[in-house]
Order: sequence, then structure tokens, then C-alpha cells
Amino acid sequence: MAGAGVALGFLFYFLNALCNALGKSEVIPPVLAAWTPPVLALLCGFTLLCYTEDG
Repeated sequence: MAGAGVALGFLFYFLNALCNALGKSEVIPPVLAAWTPPVLALLCGFTLLCYTEDG
């Protein structure tokens, strides 16, 4: 679990840096670049919670 947490943290950091670069170069709108990483992290966490929930 600790290794998965480190891997997911690195993935989130990479995605955040990628969206930041795409937003600064105006390839994607800045609002989309700002909201994409936290929304994806929230959805991944919610999905993991739903799969590991007992009931």
C-alpha cells in the first residue's frame, strides 16, 4: 500500500506538471489545466474507496 501511495503521488505530480505546461502554452484552456489533476485524483480516490468498501 505504501508503494502504491508513492506511485500515485508521483503520477499526480507528473500530471500536474503536464497540465501546467499545457495550460501555459495554451494548448488547453487554463481553467481545464487547473481543474484536471484534482478532479482526476478525486475520482481515482473515490473509485478505490468503492472497490475496497466491504458493504
